[in-house]
Amino acid sequence: MRTVASSDTKTGLAHMLDKIKSALLASFCGSLAAICTSCAAGHLLASRYQVTLTVILRYVFSAPANTWPHDVRGAATLVVAIFMACTFLLWLSLKDMRWGSSAGDLTGSYAISNLLSKSTIPAEPSIFAGTFSGKRLQVGIEDRGLVIGPPGTGKTAFLLNQVLQASASRLSFVLVDIKPELHTIIGASLKAKGYRVFRINPATVDADADHWNPLDEVNDETELAELCSALLPIRSPEEAPFIEAQRDWLEAAMFHVKSTPGGSLPSAFNLLSSESDPLKILSVLGRSQSPVSAQIARRMAAGLSGSKPDPLILQGLTGCMRSLKFLSLPGVQDSLGHSDFSIRDLGHSQVPSALFLQFEESKIAALGPLLAFAATASLTTLIRTANDRAPVALFLDELGNMPPLPNLAEKLNTIRSRHMPTWMYFQSAQQIEKRYGTGATDIFFASADVQMVFRLNDQATRALVSQLIGTTLKKKTTVSTDASGGRSHSQTRERVNVIEPHELGRLKPGQILLLYRGAAALGWATPYFVDYPKFRK
Repeated sequence: MRTVASSDTKTGLAHMLDKIKSALLASFCGSLAAICTSCAAGHLLASRYQVTLTVILRYVFSAPANTWPHDVRGAATLVVAIFMACTFLLWLSLKDMRWGSSAGDLTGSYAISNLLSKSTIPAEPSIFAGTFSGKRLQVGIEDRGLVIGPPGTGKTAFLLNQVLQASASRLSFVLVDIKPELHTIIGASLKAKGYRVFRINPATVDADADHWNPLDEVNDETELAELCSALLPIRSPEEAPFIEAQRDWLEAAMFHVKSTPGGSLPSAFNLLSSESDPLKILSVLGRSQSPVSAQIARRMAAGLSGSKPDPLILQGLTGCMRSLKFLSLPGVQDSLGHSDFSIRDLGHSQVPSALFLQFEESKIAALGPLLAFAATASLTTLIRTANDRAPVALFLDELGNMPPLPNLAEKLNTIRSRHMPTWMYFQSAQQIEKRYGTGATDIFFASADVQMVFRLNDQATRALVSQLIGTTLKKKTTVSTDASGGRSHSQTRERVNVIEPHELGRLKPGQILLLYRGAAALGWATPYFVDYPKFRK
């Protein structure tokens, strides 16, 4: 359950005062309309009865209403109706009026107070989402965050602050550390706070790193198929038949080793590369204890029999070995061969856990599918264990620099109640489209409760965010000069963007524009070394 922060009482009071001021203004204008109507009606009645207006007014104020003639009662009813109608219509127009600052001013007191009014109590498990007028915005564990900003704008320094702030409430988390540097900066601090800190780095031989076999985490065919999709993504419709053929071999091998003690991704690769004759491999898979593996093997064997064998089957094995040759690297064989821990345990212990999925940024082009494989296994496992664990956060840094996580866009709409605040970090909207397909940007933005942008360098993302913020009315003053030198002024109101696209390219380092639950404001993504000076170099 979300709880509104008590520190925002002033915000509620300011909104209430705005409503009172608008109601008083509407009542005043309604009263003026009623007075004008009274004067007109009084003159008509005075002319009808051939007396002065003073006599009519004296009679109205002195005689009981039940003794008034019908025409006087009708006039009084009209005055009351005019007052109520004018007041009501004006209230509808003025009820959202802000007296302190413009609702279209993203740095004004209204925009910031409106945003901060949606904050959760910091003492509860929550995620830090920036500073606005010196006050912190904390969002709930049910919220998903989308952060967009090119390199050098302060995303990573802010991400570290988010993690350190979350550790104050002992929130367990999984963090993609693609550079890798995040564990080096905050790992020791987390251990000092009592965290169990795990670090996986399959891209290199690292004797100090932990070991993790993701196949230990998955339980059914769908989950295992998703892991195969992460390792062998389909990048275009033209290559789909070839990738599907590669996936058949990988799935058959993974289901087979899954049914044996100690089965892992490296052992599945070792099986496929153990024989030069594909038929011998199919023979092993066809006798597998896994029904799925045996079924796939029989289907492929049938495709190779007859007078016209399917050429894609053998090409699939060759392509699979070529695409996944990185699985033979010593670092991969060692780090993913067995497990020192299980993600299923995250959120189950009184001791919080931190898992860093590390990678070597220079090897992302060649080994990127391996990182997507690990992230997919983490996400899938956390979704499955959601009902019997404490909240576990998922920080997917540099998500646009790794191959797509299968079905991520669809999962974003189902994880709201899964106790796993998920934050995704991209460099631009085009990066989302490139990785997840045409129209994916709309899905990601619609699925994210928190939408945060740093300085934007590309025009497309600027235009998109400007459109999301919306428009406001602005006064436009025109000065004209006639032939005799006389000057005249005229004012009109025109609809303009609350923030123009080019302004999003002028944000300062660390400055952010944030949208959250219908509110938007400009603020600051405070870097970790500001709130935690001990990390300052």
